[in-house]
Amino acid sequence: MNTQHKPYSLLFSLLLLSACFASDCLAVNEMLNLSVIPAQPGGTARATIQLLNTEDMESFSLQLSFSSGGMLSLPASNWFARGDYFPASAFGPVLPQVDLNNYDDSASRTKIFLDGFNPSGVSGAVGVVSLSVAGNIGNTQILTLSGEYWSKTDRQVKTLSSVNAEVRAVSSNDQTIIFGNPPTVTVGGTGNVSATGGSSGNPVIIISQTTGVCTINGNTVSGVTAGTCTLQADQTGNGSYNAAPTTTKSFTVNKANQTIIFGAVPTLAVGGIGAVVATGGVSGNPVIFNSQTLDVCSVVGNTVKGIKAGACTIAANQLGNANYNAAQQVTQGINVLGGFALNIVSVGDGLISSTPVGINCGTPGGLACQFNFTANTSVTLVAKSSGNSLFTGWGGACSGTISSCTFTLNADKTVTANFAKRRRSAWKRALMFNAIP
Repeated sequence: MNTQHKPYSLLFSLLLLSACFASDCLAVNEMLNLSVIPAQPGGTARATIQLLNTEDMESFSLQLSFSSGGMLSLPASNWFARGDYFPASAFGPVLPQVDLNNYDDSASRTKIFLDGFNPSGVSGAVGVVSLSVAGNIGNTQILTLSGEYWSKTDRQVKTLSSVNAEVRAVSSNDQTIIFGNPPTVTVGGTGNVSATGGSSGNPVIIISQTTGVCTINGNTVSGVTAGTCTLQADQTGNGSYNAAPTTTKSFTVNKANQTIIFGAVPTLAVGGIGAVVATGGVSGNPVIFNSQTLDVCSVVGNTVKGIKAGACTIAANQLGNANYNAAQQVTQGINVLGGFALNIVSVGDGLISSTPVGINCGTPGGLACQFNFTANTSVTLVAKSSGNSLFTGWGGACSGTISSCTFTLNADKTVTANFAKRRRSAWKRALMFNAIP
């Protein structure tokens, strides 16, 4: 008989078990009874040991062993009592005392010894043990109960015939999917999502339940529109693990920001004009310009005009919409140059224009006879006669009789353009006179 005394501490995992036949596995002989009650889902099986016809037993030693991978857990209460191997008093009204301090010390821990004392010679259930069987579906655990006892009559050790009971794991372990922290995603942007599953080894598959708000490829989430994105994660099972319950994770796809970028700074002089250019975000709303220095420059649409020399500041704004935030305001600084004035005096019937554009003076329809150009601008004036006049020459800052004049405007200047009426020859005047009735 095994008389080892060692500390007993066994903690076992929770599995789904089923008996090998209908409800119980039952193994008996004339002395021992071993039955296994199958577990309900999420519970543990229970094994019951019973000694029969024990009137002749004064003491006994039982050994419960099982195949590799199984573990037994023996409760501290129920019909078992802990204490000395030979108690000082009777144990229980009808049941023998069992010492649970002996167990197999091997790495596999596949045996446990139950030593007891039965001075009253009663029979009955020795006790109930919690049982857990590890392994894949279909794996079988064979419990074997054996032992020996001291016969009061024969005064010798006798062997109990061993009995077996089979327990088979018939259901899988559950799996659970756990999402990681939600990503930060904006419209048009991406983020990574993570989810861990169970031990089946099968991948966790993530799909979007709100494809109008977000899409996913692998673990990369893309924002489509602003709103609530809901992702769904699934993991299939296998022979050892159930499919994981579907798990969802929701987070907000935020509006995207817009950025305004100015183009090149225009050249601008007092009285002159220039064009400001800027590109904005993809909301589709226009970029709106306004002057923050109205005494220096003004702006209409994207055309800015110099009013006086100094620092001109143009601000640009763009509104947002359901998916994009309003763009942060940006500004562009323009140095308005102090330029010089060019004045045109037209004498007679003719038209004077300039390059760069600014002067359009005379007839027909030319009213712009004064313009401020940037300092040191090269200006070309062109005189064009009308049907009844001839250009006769320049005066002031220009000279000569050629119809064009080019000069550098390095100060305020005045140019005179002279036109004279065309004169008819004597024979033409005579013809016209004779034609009069």
